[in-house]
Amino acid sequence: MTKLAIIAGQGHIPVDIGHAAIANGHDVVMMPLEHQADADYSSFQTEPIGLANIGRTRKLMLDHACDAMIMVGKVRRPPIGDLRPDVDGVKLLGKMLMRGDDQTLRLVAEYFAEVGIKVMAASDIMPDRHLAIGLVAGSRLGKQNRADIDLGCAVLDSIGSHDIGQGVVVQDGRIISIEAAEGTDAMLARSADLIDKTASGAVFVKIPKSAQDKRLDIPFIGLETVKAVVDAGIRVMAIEAGGVMLADPREQVIAACIAGNISLVGLKPRNQR
Repeated sequence: MTKLAIIAGQGHIPVDIGHAAIANGHDVVMMPLEHQADADYSSFQTEPIGLANIGRTRKLMLDHACDAMIMVGKVRRPPIGDLRPDVDGVKLLGKMLMRGDDQTLRLVAEYFAEVGIKVMAASDIMPDRHLAIGLVAGSRLGKQNRADIDLGCAVLDSIGSHDIGQGVVVQDGRIISIEAAEGTDAMLARSADLIDKTASGAVFVKIPKSAQDKRLDIPFIGLETVKAVVDAGIRVMAIEAGGVMLADPREQVIAACIAGNISLVGLKPRNQR
């Protein structure tokens, strides 16, 4: 039986993964990030950790005989001056400066692998939180919708190797917005004033970055994303099947899309397009 440590950021997803892991026979230690994690972890064995206290975190995992870990949940990047790293944290921070999210997370994974702690993907624990390929909910797509999805995928494919965002909004062949450090919901919010409400429905496309390690930073969409899409006036949400996980149960996400008059589409993975 795997002894699994879950490093928990913001949101309820770490809780869902923790319960699913226990149901699958794993022994779980929850490690909520201080000043980040905001869910209720009272039903778990917990060891709160600091974001930059990576040496202490690894020692705690070894003390609990953990042989695997999952990192999940949103994490705000604080100013460097606000961090209080331990000795190993200082060493890693020196390597992380001027690196993007993907490279930073790989360094963290390598650090834990040195002592035999492997990184698992959230999808290993909750394989049901993915979309099928094709139209999942809502109205059938028009020709322009499909062309806009293709354009969105092409744009994200071209910038993914530079460790830039996973989402884009497209309307009538025009790029409305590209996700950057602000995150998906903020990108969708700033798209609202740029969308032409008299033109064909705008499309939101979300796929993993081309160089992204899905064990370390798999993208999520959920009920909050659907609400942000509706509020922005977007009509189509196209998500890579198997590459983007659902933060909430699939049935709830589908129901929210139907209620919001949103077409939800599962896209083929990059290597199949």
